[in-house]
Amino acid sequence: MNPILSAFLGSAITAVTSVITIILTNSHNTRIVEKQIKSTENQVKLQYLYENDKILRNRNYQNKVELIDNLLLIQSQYNLTENYIMEISNANQFVANKKYEDMLKITNKVITRLYLSFPNYVEYGYKIRGKCNEIWGNEQNYFGYQSDKPKAQADTKQKLIELYKELNELCFSCLNFLKESKDYD
Repeated sequence: MNPILSAFLGSAITAVTSVITIILTNSHNTRIVEKQIKSTENQVKLQYLYENDKILRNRNYQNKVELIDNLLLIQSQYNLTENYIMEISNANQFVANKKYEDMLKITNKVITRLYLSFPNYVEYGYKIRGKCNEIWGNEQNYFGYQSDKPKAQADTKQKLIELYKELNELCFSCLNFLKESKDYD
């Protein structure tokens, strides 16, 4: 074989081999970069999910704290001791109205927090608000319309004692649920 042809052929083979090597190397490098990009995307997604879960847990924990605070406030406002305090301070139906208006705001917060964090238990909020409404009606009678009717007032006092107990049990059930809930601790 002619040495020039042989050299040309050798150069051509080397050039083709170099081009193939470059193509394969670039293809391999592209696959490596694509894998790195995919890995980075997955890491970013996982970090986003982790941060989002952390934010959700924090929000739900804050809702749980507010729920507990409001339930304890409801229990402290509707009980026999508070009734006695209202009696000795000569409360009237206007005082009972104001107390009920305040309780409506608190029970609305309870219902809202339950919807946001514990939607399966929102009925607790509605039952508590309903019981507060019953108590308000009886307190209206007790401190207002029946204030000059001792027998009717005594009967209403008994009804109030029952309602306070029922409300306390509802609040206690809701508090127990929150205590048992480990979702957001």
